[in-house]
Amino acid sequence: MNLFDPLGSTLSNRLAKAAIEENMVDGRAMTGPGGVVLKGDAQLARFERWASVGRAKGAQFWLQINHLGRQMQANLGAPT
Repeated sequence: MNLFDPLGSTLSNRLAKAAIEENMVDGRAMTGPGGVVLKGDAQLARFERWASVGRAKGAQFWLQINHLGRQMQANLGAPT
């Protein structure tokens, strides 16, 4: 196995977004259509429908909950 070997998943077409921190948990920080913010159960029903429609057509959803990486804004993690 090497870094570029598939790990059981093959994607025929890819639409990807870089895993970067954008404060997307705040609905005001959404970057446009396709931005997903789940702040509570109120948004969950729409998200479940979106995911089930995608899965029915064979789409794969790979999510990264949160990873700020080595560099992040100085105010992140500070008391609000």
